[in-house]
Parts: sequence; C-alpha cells; structure tokens
Amino acid sequence: MNSQSTFYRYFIYSAVISSCFVIPSGLNADGFRAQAGETTWVTDNVFLDRSLEWDLVLRPMAELAVDFADFYTAGYSGELNVYTQHEELLSHWHQLYLFLNPAWGPEGEHEFSLELSVQTLRNQSEYSANNLVRPVLFARLSMEPESWFRWTVGAKAAYGWCYDDQPSNTMDFWGNAEVSFTLPSWSTLSPRAAFGYRYYPDQDLAAAADDQDQQLEIGAHFSQALWENAGLQLDYAYAYAVGESGLLLRKLTQEQFSYLDQGFLYSGNQAMVGLKQLLGEDWVCEIAARFKEYQFAGWRALDASGVPTGEERHDLRLSPVVSLSYFWDIGQTDQGDASVQLQFSLEYSFTKQWSNTDLYDVSAHSVGASIIGSF
Repeated sequence: MNSQSTFYRYFIYSAVISSCFVIPSGLNADGFRAQAGETTWVTDNVFLDRSLEWDLVLRPMAELAVDFADFYTAGYSGELNVYTQHEELLSHWHQLYLFLNPAWGPEGEHEFSLELSVQTLRNQSEYSANNLVRPVLFARLSMEPESWFRWTVGAKAAYGWCYDDQPSNTMDFWGNAEVSFTLPSWSTLSPRAAFGYRYYPDQDLAAAADDQDQQLEIGAHFSQALWENAGLQLDYAYAYAVGESGLLLRKLTQEQFSYLDQGFLYSGNQAMVGLKQLLGEDWVCEIAARFKEYQFAGWRALDASGVPTGEERHDLRLSPVVSLSYFWDIGQTDQGDASVQLQFSLEYSFTKQWSNTDLYDVSAHSVGASIIGSF
C-alpha cells in the first residue's frame, strides 16, 4: 500500500474518533458500559468445501460505550479472528459508532434511531482484496399506534472502500418496512419487505460491463408462546437478485473470488424454525434449524473434474443448531441491576449443503464455547 493511501486511511480513523468522543466531552455521561468475551470453536470444514480442512478458532471481542443525555451513545467495538491451523485467515474488525435513540409517547413506545458508524476490516495479504473501511449511516422509525400494532421503516447507506482492491468498492442503499401484529393468542406476526441497490463506482468495465446490482427481499416472522417459559419462532424470506451480479461477473474471471457476504449474489428461499426454553431464572436452551436455497445466476456449475455442466450453481443448505446458555449476575447496584453479568454458552451445529457444483457439495460439524462479561 502506498503512503498516500495509508495517510487517507488514518485520516478517516482520526476524524471518526474526534466525532465520537470530542463531541460528547462537553456533556455529563450518564453511564459507562463495557463488554468483553471470548468465543472458541472447532470445525472439521472451515471453508465449507471438499477440502475438509479442520481448524480451531479463537475469537476475542470487546465493546466500550458511553451513554449521554438518555438518548445517545458513543462507543467502540472490535473483534479478532485467530485461526490456529490456517494462519493466513487471521483478521480483525473494528467499529466506532455514534447512536441516537430518542423515544416518546406515554410509555416511550415510539422510537427514532439514527446511527453513524465507521467499520474497518483487515486481513492477511492472501485475502487483502477483502480489506476495507466502511462508513455507514442507518436510520429507523418505529411507531406503536395501538398496543397490538406496530410499524417500522428504515434506511441504510454504506460506502465500502476496498483500498487494496478498489474495483470492488461499493455504494449500498437499503430501504425496508415491517408491520407487526400481536394477536390475543400471544402470537406475533411480522411481515416485512426490503429493497437494496449496490453501485460499483470503480468497476473495471473491461472485465465486466455491469456496475450495479439490485436485490428484493420479502418475508415474515412469526412467534408464539407455548407452555411455561417456552416460545416458538418461525421465519421465512425470499430474496430475488435482479439480473446477474456485477461483482460475480468480474470476480469469476480472476484467480481468486473473494467476497465478504452473499448479498446481491443469489436468489432463493430462506426459512427458520426455532424453540427457546427458559430453565429456571438463569438457563436458556435453544434449538433451531435453518434452510437456505441459493440460485447464483451467472456462476457456472462444475463437476468433479472441474468441467462446466451447462447449469448455473444451485445450493441447498440445512443447518440444525442447539445451544445452552447460563447467565450469572454478580453484585447489585443501587438501582437493583447487576454490576457484572456473565454469560456462558455451549453450541453445536451441523451444516449439510447439497450443490450441483462438486466443490461445494459438502457438510461440516462445529462446536463452540463462549464467555461474555457485561459491566
């Protein structure tokens, strides 16, 4: 990376630090919160492909936040991913944010949220195409005109600056809406819709003429109280990518296809069913299963010999998971809250993926343990 790029990157860091912590310095802080934790997990297929390479991953995290005037917060959060077997996958993620959340109404049932954040991700040189700095602006309005009815609208804008792979720079815009109905049977139904637009301002038009993507998502969430301290959750969403992905068209022509998520890459169905059971006052058990269908327009399916089959890649993924958590409150403040809360969790998940592309027709087992402390 040249010195000019380094200068601009650290200039952004300095500006964000100033905006988040200099602005509140003239006010009295109402509360300081901190959270730190460590998650350790082991999997027999870290890449979810035919290589079947296992790894033990350490993931420490921390968050610091200061509340001001009862309605806005400035803070920092960060995470480190350490792969003990695949050292080239080492990465660290950081975020600085300023969050405003005024509420009004007789019981504060109406809310407006505004969040400004800057995120940065840094990888080892093998995956430097994923390095980025991303400023994000998010706004949401939630209104509850009746005790049984609530509606929410939101918008999000983000700029992803991939300073080691600038043709991958993105400008993302999302809009979403949701309505929620609470029924007399203690059921909640929440249909939703979202639309996203992505523009690649530095796309190499010689590699791919497509410099924009669009995606539509519709879905609904349903929750139902069952027996004592138990709840059922159901969720469904359908995502539709308009045309072939501009990122996909360029990246598949290069030696390495690197990307941070699968947004704007696929169309397909997603569904989840879950059961949450409280065991006494301190234990929580959750069982869930997720199903996903991916249709990648423009991604050619390959057989075991690497020869195109004439089809586009199509994946089906089933992921059952079970977790057990214990919450331990230590000490009490004058307001009756715990001065320190610890959460211990164990989780097991299995992922089975059926794909018409041989490399991704695979399965994986993962076991994880975590401890998180809130202060």
